[in-house]
Amino acid sequence: MRINKSKRISGNVFCSGRYSLPLAVAAAVICTYLVTSHFDFKEQKKSNNNLRQTATATATSSNALFGVVVPQGRAVAMPSVRISAEESETIKRNIYGGEGDKAHLGGFTSFDPHGVSPTLWKHMVEWLGVKSLLDVGCGIGTSTSWFVTHGLEYVQCVEGSHDAVTKSLLPKLPQWKEDMIVEHDFSRGPWWPDRTVDVAWSVEFLEHVGR
Repeated sequence: MRINKSKRISGNVFCSGRYSLPLAVAAAVICTYLVTSHFDFKEQKKSNNNLRQTATATATSSNALFGVVVPQGRAVAMPSVRISAEESETIKRNIYGGEGDKAHLGGFTSFDPHGVSPTLWKHMVEWLGVKSLLDVGCGIGTSTSWFVTHGLEYVQCVEGSHDAVTKSLLPKLPQWKEDMIVEHDFSRGPWWPDRTVDVAWSVEFLEHVGR
């Protein structure tokens, strides 16, 4: 009889004593967590599947998200539209080149110290292992020349100013190749190289893309 009473008292203390409310709350919290986690997992899995389907559809379609069109095939370079000598004289270029170019083009000098970073370039080649590079808005090819003469496997520059292209330093290099310079005015549309590159280098370029 004592043993039964002891068990009964123990049970009463456990079930209806001071521990009953905390245990009930803890059990409710655990159950809620398990149920919520289950549905969260299912929703996350569904979301991941939707993202994968969207990415797959985007990769196989020319229409990307947010209305941006992903270009397909080989790019066609569109050189700048030349202007007359009279119109060119009305554009105040000060020390900058761009004769015969529209006002948004040009902007290059024989040497611009603000666009030359040999310490950074050396780090890119020697420490980061850069082997290929696209110089966007290369001007007369000052920065491009550095990369060409420092052993990169592939270097290409694209420039919108016809005046800059005709005064380029690149044809004077022993490593010169005909396809090293592309004349393209980005205000006329997009352009991209025929191959991927390790780095795209661009300094003071966007302000020369006309609207």
